[in-house]
Formats: sequence, C-alpha cells, structure tokens
Amino acid sequence: MITAIAFTLALSAAQVQAIVYPAQVPAALVLGTAVPSPNAAQYANMPTIFPDPNEAAGPISDATMLAHPLVQTALAHVNAVVPAALLNLSLSVPVDGFSTVTYPAAQMTSACYWGFGATSNCNVPAAADLTKYAPYLLADLTNCPGTNVLGLSYDDAPSGPAQETTSTVDLAAKLLTMQQKATFFVVGSSSAYNPSIVQDLYKAGHELAVHTWTHTALTTLTNEQIVAEIKYTEAIIYYLTGVRPRYARSPYGDTDNRVRAVIGALGYQLVSWDNTKDTGDSDFPTGTSLATMEAQVLNTWASWYKGIASQKGFIELEHSLNTNSNVIAIAALDQIVAAKANNSFPLTMMPVGQCMSQTSYVPLDFTLGANATTSSSAAVSSATSAAVSRVSSAAAAATGKASTGSTGSSSTTASTSDAANHFVAKMVSGSLVGAALCLSLL
Repeated sequence: MITAIAFTLALSAAQVQAIVYPAQVPAALVLGTAVPSPNAAQYANMPTIFPDPNEAAGPISDATMLAHPLVQTALAHVNAVVPAALLNLSLSVPVDGFSTVTYPAAQMTSACYWGFGATSNCNVPAAADLTKYAPYLLADLTNCPGTNVLGLSYDDAPSGPAQETTSTVDLAAKLLTMQQKATFFVVGSSSAYNPSIVQDLYKAGHELAVHTWTHTALTTLTNEQIVAEIKYTEAIIYYLTGVRPRYARSPYGDTDNRVRAVIGALGYQLVSWDNTKDTGDSDFPTGTSLATMEAQVLNTWASWYKGIASQKGFIELEHSLNTNSNVIAIAALDQIVAAKANNSFPLTMMPVGQCMSQTSYVPLDFTLGANATTSSSAAVSSATSAAVSRVSSAAAAATGKASTGSTGSSSTTASTSDAANHFVAKMVSGSLVGAALCLSLL
C-alpha cells in the first residue's frame, strides 16, 4: 500500500528563486498527492526518495541517489553486457555545467557524436560498430518509414499551469480538438512538479517517452549517472501510469556511442529527429519577442509542407517547456488545421511509435535482442548488495559525490541553447506546485 502525507505550496517567483532543495527529496515534491497506478507495486526497487527536482542543482550526483538498488542493479547489467570499449569512451567536458560541452577531439569521428557544435551530426554509428556491438548499439531514430509521415514530438513536458500561463495542459487541449496524438518526451523533474499532467497525457492516448531526470547533456555524465537519469525518470512514469516507455531522447540531442550503448542496455531505443526538421522554438536569443519567435517557427513549419506533394517520412522537434514554446506549438497546430482545410497539408502526423509500427510501451523486463539475457545474475546480485552498503554509508556522508571519470583531450565546444529556458521555466515563471513531506512504500 502506498500512503502519503502532503500539502501544496503556492510560491511567488521570488520565493521559487530562493528555494534550495535537499539533494535527496523524501518522496516528495516528486510524487505529491498523485494517486499511483495500480501497477506501481510491480516495479522492482521503486524509490521512496527521489533526486532533487530542481534542475538548477545539476545532474544526479548525490551518493544515496546513485547507490539505490534501482540504479546499481541496472548498472550491473549495463557493465555485464556492454563492451568496455564503449563504456570507457571519454566523457565530454561540461563548460557551463549544463548545456555547453567540449567533445573529445580524438573521438570526434569514432564515437559518433550528435550535438550542437559537433563537427558532424552523427546519428548512425559506423556499420562495423553496429555489427560488433549489437544489439545495444543502435542508430538513432530520425525518420519515419514511408512517405508523407510525420512523427510529432514534444520535448521537456510537462509544464503546468502553476508554472506557466500557457502550459502542456493547453497544448494537450488543442491536440484533443484535432483528435491528434503525439509523443511527449517527459523530464522526470518536471513530472515531479506536475504528476497529474503526466497521467492525463497517458490517459488521453499520447505516447510517453523518457527525457532524463535533470535534462543534462548525457555525454558529460558517468555511466552510473546516465543510468540514474533514465531509471529515476522511468520509475516516476511507471509510478504514475503503470507503463514503461519504449523510447528515450537525449537532452539537446547530445549523444555518442557510449550513451547509445548504455541506454540500449537499459532496453531503450534512442529517438532523435531529422536534422532538417527542428522548429528552432528553443533556439532564440534572450529578449526575442514571442511574436518574432512564433512567426519564424510558423515559416519553418510551412517550409516542410508547402508545395511539397511527396517526401520521405520524418520525426520533428518541438517543445512543451514554457509559455513561449507552448504558445508557438499551439499556433503551429492552428496553421496546420487551416492548411488541412485547404487540402494543402499532405503530411499525416502521428506519435513516433505509430510511425515506426512499434508499441509505445514494453514490459518491465524488456531488452534489446536475445543477447540481453546473458548478463550475469551474480553480478547483479553483487551490485545490489553493494548498493545497500553504499546507501548506509551515503546516509552518514551526504556530501559524497559521484566519480567523474576520465575526460581525455578535447577541442570542440558545443552549446546546447535551450538550457537557460529550462531554468527560467522551472525557477522564475509563475507559481510552483511543490508538495509532500513524506511517502512510504509499505
């Protein structure tokens, strides 16, 4: 049985800016008063504490959070099935702690980097690597099979009315009037603030996918941290809906073969987007007017279909992060409705899973390929025991930090530009619904 004692905090923008959350959140701002799915009890190692949902705190690095069996059991599996050659690829170096990274120059081609500022945007690892490291190293999904098929996707949901004047709720309402389904790549920390919206998106038939807990560039993180970012987000989605997503997307699209293999070993397929089909809704300089942003994005959308009778299918990128991105996304849908009325919108929009002819959700024990069952049960058991010991140690030393690993030489700097919007959306706009003093899984 799951019980919770909770209250709601309605905070001003100034108060939100002043909040300093603990590194460990006792149930929390995370779950609040949300009613769990009846299936939640089936999830092994469901956390009773979650990472800090304040993205400004940075990636998951608290020792207790990383030591949890949820993370360590999954990490043991990753270590058992992914070759060291991939696991030991050098990390990129965070420049500003969140969005700007420097990629290791020596690995620029071989590691298949995708990121803003990379020397090339690589979504497909070398054929030899795909064969050698199957089934966990896969090409990113960027295009839908078929002609005139569009995979409609929104990153960074859910934004809520407590934080934003126009939120994911308004975007979902517009989609409902169109009887249109989409893929929402949800951020764990955002789900912590708006759990009921995650549930409503699922009930409305939209496809939920994982977009990490803190929206940190994954190539800068250790393997352990990547596992934590995915698994804590998976856990909150399962707690709220009782389903485990098939797909994940790296924040800012930032990825390499190490990230792909770790996420693949966790049973996820990475989804990116067609490099020419980014609306750019999160790329505007600070101070750009909403009218200017909207006009430019609508022109971008129009360029994708006006006068084009037939084209290969693709996955596009939009956001449901804040008021601006939601207003723009709704305006784009209005434009599409008008184009359809004039028989000038030849594309058929659908969630990514539908365009790929795959189910949106998979069993909790889902793996990629038959080889995924070969991980050592002894290694998993050993890691779980070690995790219990680490939790005890971490409780006594809450300041412990995760190992950063080797970074290697580096030269190319990439700036992933919507990071500032994340923190503004989380910390400055409107009120924040927080909640929950305690929750226990009994």
